[in-house]
Amino acid sequence: MSSIRSARHPDGYVAVEALSDDGKVRSDNWIEFEAPLEGKILFGNYFYLEHAPPAIFTLSGHVYTGLPDGRTSRGPRSRCRCSG
Repeated sequence: MSSIRSARHPDGYVAVEALSDDGKVRSDNWIEFEAPLEGKILFGNYFYLEHAPPAIFTLSGHVYTGLPDGRTSRGPRSRCRCSG
């Protein structure tokens, strides 16, 4: 077996697809050829990259504890008055 791998990508890019005329695409960054290589088309192999935005999330706003009406549980309110 022989392989072509797209191992290095520019910063901020990820492999999204691989195409090959005569090889077997194993993943977005891996094309494999079975031996012997004689008679095989060894050109026509393509790796497509896509810009991936950074996976950093910034949350902003207000943080609330409990529910807006003051309850701390979503359960139904008790309507009975219990005395001990």
